[in-house]
Amino acid sequence: MPYPMQTLRNTWARIPRRWKITFLAAFAVGLAAHAYLFLNKLPNRDDLRQTVDAMDYFTAGRWFLFFPASWSTANSLPWVSGLLSLCFLAAGAALVSSVLDLRAPLSCALLGGLTAAFPSVTCTLLYLNTADPYFFGFLLACAAVWLAERGRWRWLLPAALCVTLSLAIYQAYIFYAAALCVLRWILETIGVRSLSPPVCPQTLRSGPRRTAFLLPPAAFALGIGLHALVSQAMARRAPLQPFAGLGFLAVFRRPRELPGRALRAYREVWDFFVRDTFLAHNFAYSKYVLLALGLCAAATAFWLTVRCAPPRRRVPRLFLLAVLLVLFPLACHLVIFAEPAVPLRPMMLGGLSVLLLLPLAEADALPRLFPAESSARVGRWLACALCWALSGALALLAGRYVLLSNDIYLKKQLGFEQSMAYAVRLTAAVEAVPGYTPQTAIVLAGRSVLAIDTDPALGDTAAFDPDADYNLANAYSFDYLLRYYIGWQNPVILLRAEEFPETVSAAPPGTPFESGTPFESLPCYPAPGSMVWLEDGSLLVKLGDGEKPETPK
Repeated sequence: MPYPMQTLRNTWARIPRRWKITFLAAFAVGLAAHAYLFLNKLPNRDDLRQTVDAMDYFTAGRWFLFFPASWSTANSLPWVSGLLSLCFLAAGAALVSSVLDLRAPLSCALLGGLTAAFPSVTCTLLYLNTADPYFFGFLLACAAVWLAERGRWRWLLPAALCVTLSLAIYQAYIFYAAALCVLRWILETIGVRSLSPPVCPQTLRSGPRRTAFLLPPAAFALGIGLHALVSQAMARRAPLQPFAGLGFLAVFRRPRELPGRALRAYREVWDFFVRDTFLAHNFAYSKYVLLALGLCAAATAFWLTVRCAPPRRRVPRLFLLAVLLVLFPLACHLVIFAEPAVPLRPMMLGGLSVLLLLPLAEADALPRLFPAESSARVGRWLACALCWALSGALALLAGRYVLLSNDIYLKKQLGFEQSMAYAVRLTAAVEAVPGYTPQTAIVLAGRSVLAIDTDPALGDTAAFDPDADYNLANAYSFDYLLRYYIGWQNPVILLRAEEFPETVSAAPPGTPFESGTPFESLPCYPAPGSMVWLEDGSLLVKLGDGEKPETPK
């Protein structure tokens, strides 16, 4: 029996080199992008409520979420959750390096950097208490593709179980895995992967090729079916929410919606990368860099197909490649078919990062296909130029994503500190009202007029903030901020707009308001008269006239 150190040494030696490089690069870039968050406490609206949470979300179809969440802590601890999140992200990226058959250390490092710094990761980390189990779901999704692409039916059940458990943690990562499968077919079509025979019209005529082609869809179908069965069994405990992992299948029962959803998917991919509606690429000439990157990737794919395909199979391969390239953006944004049709959050857009992996895989393959000693001088120079262009653009994007993450975290901290200062002033004003006691119930109504000032602007990063305006006083969980961060023990009731009283039933002495005064006529805090007593002994504070966010169900 070997000693522990010897076992560790032997295990490390057996790990593929590309796994080590990808993992370490993802971890290092992840620290550069997210250490600001890991070293501070920057809660958002959900994290306020989940400061202590057992992650019991069975009604959302996430019946496996509690299991990876139990590995860390029930508390929202930035450093603990952050390190675990990076480990799971880096491990998933390492598996993707095998799926793409990356061999160059630079390509593996770029894959790790893009995976760890992509904006959807930043948004997910803001939901800190769920971040590490969510990224374990990402790891399971990557493992499902890695197992399925091995091309043997004995891997069907393990791959399907990974799909099922990934769906049971967080449903969005199944779309990343599906896009990865389409990318795998593209790479096999252009002949830059060597792990399995290329996809071609003869695929279904050969047993091994047929298995390699059919195994990933079969694993996904079986995994989704298993998740549906378990989720329906869980529904006996409580009704499932509309988006419980399989809501996206409901769209296919209304075929007339499919063309519109597909067009919307293409439009949103264009908006994300070129029009920059999420402001993730707001550096100089970003749209031209991204357009050039896309055109170079497509042209390189056709060029490699012409070079690698046998003459009699060249035309079928080119036709298949054209079809796959058209479907590729749609595959990367399959989340558009999710139900209900609500605005997508950036944390659900991880599948878009797969679009960047096509030029990455091409840049990795070009030096192998056109080595330095190649006799095709023109082809070698062209391949070298393309490799520099593709790798340079991807490195620029990875660096931009690192800076974007830090910009978001800085603005998040400024907004959090100003919200905290507002909460302190509010509680002090409430405690100064005559008749207040620590047992007084406080009723907060309306949307706060607090103006969060995050100057310098640092770009409009609000598109990636789940609170939209950085003002936690307007969050549905503002009462948790008062309890956990201010230490206020008074019962706090947050009213939605439909719950506002029409008139004030009582008023404190010394104010110009009497019983029966319309609620709309009350001034907003901090103006005098914004706090009035109600008949039941609770103190009503009018924060503003607008509606507060509704508590999610």
